[in-house]
Amino acid sequence: MTTLLLAQSFSATHQIRIGGEIEAVHGHDFRCEVEVASADERDAAMLAPALARALAPLERTHLEQVERSQEGCASAERIAAHLYQALAAELTEDPALRVVSVTVEEAPGCRARFERRGVPA
Repeated sequence: MTTLLLAQSFSATHQIRIGGEIEAVHGHDFRCEVEVASADERDAAMLAPALARALAPLERTHLEQVERSQEGCASAERIAAHLYQALAAELTEDPALRVVSVTVEEAPGCRARFERRGVPA
């Protein structure tokens, strides 16, 4: 089994709640890193377009207005979970690929990682 890592970025705005206080709307160049387990390193060619398709609806948006983000504030944690689910759904066509984790960095050193535990390989 090979582990594939791919990083891409997107720009968007969001507004999060910290300790009951709502921050002003502000933007980031979010960096997303996807970790995928693969039986064949040639699968890397499929991963880049899949990640680009998952990020496209988020690019240059206000994230709270994106359907999936309406469950609450569009924190890095929620964005990572959303991207994990989007990629896992798309990559189900190839049983040799499995999304292991998605990490979203909204600022240097400020990142969140989503991984589904207990999912069979």
